[in-house]
Amino acid sequence: MNKAFLSAYHKGAAARLAGLPSSACPYEDIRNNYRRGNTFSRAFRHYWQYGWDRPHANPAQVRILAPD
Repeated sequence: MNKAFLSAYHKGAAARLAGLPSSACPYEDIRNNYRRGNTFSRAFRHYWQYGWDRPHANPAQVRILAPD
């Protein structure tokens, strides 16, 4: 996991531990009309949600698959 995704993971975990709902994700789902409609924003949302779902997991020891 690169540093940017790791940061998103930690922000999600911190949000969960602070009592915020999963809808509080700060990363918007940005899509474009070219290049099949996906951007990196979906990956950041995925890693943030992964951290929110598993706030006590160690991301260095967990293998995270490609975003849904």
